[in-house]
Amino acid sequence: MINRPVRPAAAAVTKTEIDVLTDAELMNAITASGGKNDRCFEKLAARHMPLILNLLRRRQVLPSDREILANSVLLKLWKNARDGKWDAGRATHSDDPFLPLLSRIVKSVAGDHFREVGRTTKRTRRVAEAVETYGYSWREQLTTASSKQARSEASVPSGVPEVLKDAVAALPEKFRLVFTLHAEGHTNRAIAAEVGCSWGEVSKRLTKAKTLLRETAVAAG
Repeated sequence: MINRPVRPAAAAVTKTEIDVLTDAELMNAITASGGKNDRCFEKLAARHMPLILNLLRRRQVLPSDREILANSVLLKLWKNARDGKWDAGRATHSDDPFLPLLSRIVKSVAGDHFREVGRTTKRTRRVAEAVETYGYSWREQLTTASSKQARSEASVPSGVPEVLKDAVAALPEKFRLVFTLHAEGHTNRAIAAEVGCSWGEVSKRLTKAKTLLRETAVAAG
């Protein structure tokens, strides 16, 4: 295979030219236009979207998250060209400088995603522990602690009767599901859509769940 030389960066190219430009040439054109060459970027995005989705799949990103993260990858790619971080000179002397850059960006975006998932999971777990410990008053218990360490200690205090920790798990399923979603921060309307009932029914179930938890707490002394 014969490698043809990369064309000089140009801010304006015709539609016909865009179709035959290499990845490096498209990046050069985007850089030369200060990020304003939408046609070149759209061509680059359309050409590599399947590859980006596949790279995210190989990094075990869930299907539901891949499209959103793929758009984040494209945005970083565009910023790289717009801000002049793309080295047009290096592109001229390299067989394929674009794909390694794309791979690094995918790795960075996927890494940021999994770190955020980890933080969200940790927050959800902390709330779940507070719900199991305090029942209906979990919000008040979490908000009274001002520091991260204090919140951690407050989520699992010592001396709490074991029955309170099991109270949520012991709720009837329809009440437990509504209460758990409420504890995770979902609105009543969002919960209604999730469980397939009316907003009013969610409110009734949530009230009943809190009543049962309160009765458990009173019975436990």
